[in-house]
Amino acid sequence: MSWLRYFFSFQGRVNRTRYWRFVLIIAFLELTFAVAAAALERLRESALNDPAMATTEFVSLIVLAAAFVPIGVIGNFAVTTKRLHDRNKSGWWQIVGIVSWLLQEVVRGLHDHGRIGPHLFLLGTLIVLAGSLIGLWIAIEVAFVPGTRGENRFGPDPLPPMD
Repeated sequence: MSWLRYFFSFQGRVNRTRYWRFVLIIAFLELTFAVAAAALERLRESALNDPAMATTEFVSLIVLAAAFVPIGVIGNFAVTTKRLHDRNKSGWWQIVGIVSWLLQEVVRGLHDHGRIGPHLFLLGTLIVLAGSLIGLWIAIEVAFVPGTRGENRFGPDPLPPMD
């Protein structure tokens, strides 16, 4: 499997080893980005008297983020989709976690601004909790549970057959 297909294709299956390889690559890239951002911040603090230098550093950080964030987000969805395919599940199951997080933010925001009462806040919180538990199970399944053996509706087994 080529790197482009590995990071950006939503077709096929990947086993746990390839999934964890992706997780480690992304973690390394995030760490590298964080170190670069911290270094740029220190340079900015030392060059506050030179606005041109501060602007250059800010633009550099934006360029780094603009390059890294789409690769990380699209890659994460693609690899997790293929991992869910290995479990014979649709990649759309990832949406549960996203919807749960968005709902949590909406409920919290409405409550903080006095737009919903305690009963609706409790109901929203329980719905978010249920979604979070489903999302947690999906994360555990993706990261730790072996894929289905043999071919499934998403393609051939990514592991060699065991005789």
